[in-house]
Amino acid sequence: MNSNEERRVKALELALGSMSAYNETVNKDHLELVNRAEKFDEFLRSDNVETQVAIVMTGEQLQEHFKTRVSHHFQRAETYKSQADALELEQDATDQTMSNNPVMSLRDSERRHRQRHDYFKFLEDYISIGKTYQLAENDISRLELTN
Repeated sequence: MNSNEERRVKALELALGSMSAYNETVNKDHLELVNRAEKFDEFLRSDNVETQVAIVMTGEQLQEHFKTRVSHHFQRAETYKSQADALELEQDATDQTMSNNPVMSLRDSERRHRQRHDYFKFLEDYISIGKTYQLAENDISRLELTN
């Protein structure tokens, strides 16, 4: 073998050695990433991680809240009813066909509050007192826990 061929062989050996070392590094890095991904996936599936906002309340706390909402919606419905009744007495028959009828608007508000009253009354009557409830974000809004 002449010197040029020897240099080529040595260059190829060096290149192959470098490639082998590079492949080992890539394989180690790949295995490390797979291992980390598996650990992260296991962590997410554990009980230590919450993936959404959640509030914990007792049945007693919720029942007390439901009582206040029942009272609130009852009072609001009665207020709208008395306002609609008073306004109805003032209106004449021609005003009943208005597209933006204030009496109808007040009656709609009364109806919505009566429906909310009934909803919260049902919850108040049938909540399990001895239990603890985990409420999600949409529950907080639906149950009127915030303004």
